[in-house]
Amino acid sequence: MSDRGWNSQAAQRYGLQKLEWTGKMPFEFRTIKAKPDGFELEFTSPVDKISAENPASYQITGFDYRYHQAYGSEVYDKKDCTIKAIRISEDGLKVRLVVDGLREGYVHEIKCADLKSDAGTPLLHDFGYYSLNAIPSGDRLSLQDKHVIKVTAVKAVQENKTSDHEAHGMEKHVTAMPASWKNGPDQTFVIGTKPGLRFDLEKMDIKPGSKVKLTFDNNDDMQHNFVIVKPGAVDEVGKLALNLGLDGPAKQYVPKTDKVLIHTSLLQPRTSETIYFTAPVKEGTYPFICTYPGHYTIMKGEMKVSR
Repeated sequence: MSDRGWNSQAAQRYGLQKLEWTGKMPFEFRTIKAKPDGFELEFTSPVDKISAENPASYQITGFDYRYHQAYGSEVYDKKDCTIKAIRISEDGLKVRLVVDGLREGYVHEIKCADLKSDAGTPLLHDFGYYSLNAIPSGDRLSLQDKHVIKVTAVKAVQENKTSDHEAHGMEKHVTAMPASWKNGPDQTFVIGTKPGLRFDLEKMDIKPGSKVKLTFDNNDDMQHNFVIVKPGAVDEVGKLALNLGLDGPAKQYVPKTDKVLIHTSLLQPRTSETIYFTAPVKEGTYPFICTYPGHYTIMKGEMKVSR
């Protein structure tokens, strides 16, 4: 742990972490190898044949990042690849994918969200990444092989659900004071960051229905956002943000769900943003978190709404 943003929560802010092997092998990617016509995925245990033969179990996307001085980069030049054929090894440990649309010099995300092991367990981590600097030479998979499954076109179905919050005309991200606030906000807060993935204010007391002006100062050296969620929804929202994958940066790592009530943009280091919102009328404790991947389990606080 470095003595910066990713520092230790122990007595010393720097140090080493130790992982102890439990001896239990999870169902995971073991390796991803580039082939002349696609990828070969190897797993830690045999795959379930039915899910492994289903082309909908795989999604491969090529993309790149911009290399510049600012922290991080949004994904750009993103294009989906097409699965043309699938072959499973006799021992069930390897899946060969014939893929159209591979591009040299691009990172390729391989997602296997619906793939299961022969024991019926999902992957512990259902995605992997391969930087395809060069497409290798060698033998291509014969589509005439009796063990090869040819894939017909698979049409992606996208859900376009409108949350209850949006359906009632309540904005989740307002950066200008509403014109109807003739007397200004009822309460004002300034929240910053501190080392160790922490907000410097972890509790806010707010009256039901009050008009709130909140400034989030990201004075850290990494990106953060500020997201207020419904009670009990921290884990769900945090996981949904992680599952945004390559679309995360463009969506500010804020998933589209009615469990998200209020949020800022994803802020670069040493920048700030002010948002305006009306506090919930219902009394209760509403958590606030940073939904940048890996942050929500530590970087959180509570907005207590009570009279």
